[in-house]
Amino acid sequence: MDKRKNDSLQDNSFESEDYIYGKNPVLEYIRSQKPVNRIMLMEGINPSTYAQIMNESKKYNVEVRIVKASQINNIAPQSVHQGVIAYISPVTYCDVEDIFNKAKEDGESPFILVLDGLTDSRNIGAVIRSAEAAGVHGVIMAKRRAAAINAASVKASAGAVGKMLIARVSNIASTIDELKDKGLWITGADIAGTQPYYMCDFKGPVALVIGSEDKGISRLVMEKCDFLSKIPMKGTMNSLNVSVATGIFLFEALKQRMNDR
Repeated sequence: MDKRKNDSLQDNSFESEDYIYGKNPVLEYIRSQKPVNRIMLMEGINPSTYAQIMNESKKYNVEVRIVKASQINNIAPQSVHQGVIAYISPVTYCDVEDIFNKAKEDGESPFILVLDGLTDSRNIGAVIRSAEAAGVHGVIMAKRRAAAINAASVKASAGAVGKMLIARVSNIASTIDELKDKGLWITGADIAGTQPYYMCDFKGPVALVIGSEDKGISRLVMEKCDFLSKIPMKGTMNSLNVSVATGIFLFEALKQRMNDR
């Protein structure tokens, strides 16, 4: 078995997340192409079950994590899970191209929010709530090493998750290259920024990149940004909650875009 993806990878995305268990229910759910956040397989699982789950997951690009038996047993009834649990998403994800189509339908320049590795599902919900209110056409987030949309996200978003186009991609850095090819300017929100947020130009086709709660924007993604911008601070604190900081950037962008009409 491939144990590179194991239970040492921790995040908060399991909280309040719906799941199904058992080999056949999980296989049928994958094949139905309904959204699956991730699959957890128990170490030492039946080889045939392992092969079937891995084959179907690869076909539909679903993440699989290998975990200890105790983790599986703590989640689902031990006698019936067969070493397989699938965490399912309360939302249906879209393609990045759908976001561009939405901007075109609205007669506006694309305004996209890119989430680079946020690890708290509630923060994601709060960010999406601000994004919807600020007129963002769609949100792009990573499939791996980031929290997923779950019930906690939906609650924190006050329902905005159901109104927002959300795309999950395998690689944020390469997706940013695709956005650039379509004419977008990429602004990263980071404490290392060289200009204050209100000096950024958000009026045209633009994507705003927000990094993780603890590490910020990853090095490779930061290198892809055209600009790095920050929020000036006067007090002793050098950072804000990610949803608060995102809101400041988004509503500056909204102000500029409304004034440009």
